[in-house]
Amino acid sequence: AGVVAGEREFHHEEPAHEREQEHELDRLGHLLDDRLYLAHDLADVDCANPNDCIAVAADGSQLYRTGDAGVSWNAVSPSTAAIGGVGYASASRVVAVGTGGATVVSNDAGATWQTISGGVDGHYRSLIVKSASTAYAFGDLGALARTTDGGMTWVPVGVSTSSNLLGVDF
Repeated sequence: AGVVAGEREFHHEEPAHEREQEHELDRLGHLLDDRLYLAHDLADVDCANPNDCIAVAADGSQLYRTGDAGVSWNAVSPSTAAIGGVGYASASRVVAVGTGGATVVSNDAGATWQTISGGVDGHYRSLIVKSASTAYAFGDLGALARTTDGGMTWVPVGVSTSSNLLGVDF
């Protein structure tokens, strides 16, 4: 399963062997377009399952959260800093990163958020979650950091580039 976010787009993609009924996917995509397309371009999206998803507005000002497969969306502003990336560590744990090393976490699938102090420097645009405890945040000027405790603390990971990182995988 996967999600693709782009300029004014959101697509929920399933491998052929996991594909739901086509009309359900069409309905979900159409509702997302109606509700998010007009509000903001999207920078990042992650889903815990087909019903629970969080999307980041491209300007980082808000997160959009759904618990009903996109039928309704709630805007949340978890930080005064711009958020660039978000990821589910579990069905209830969500981690988000942003400018100036901003880090926020949620233990209720994004309904409420806690600011984590002492993050690492950098402008983080995205996040890849590998497990309930391990995630990597990446972004501008070679910014790359790892957490092994669900987003509570972050350690810089040295990379030999000062270019913007557009994706990572470990």
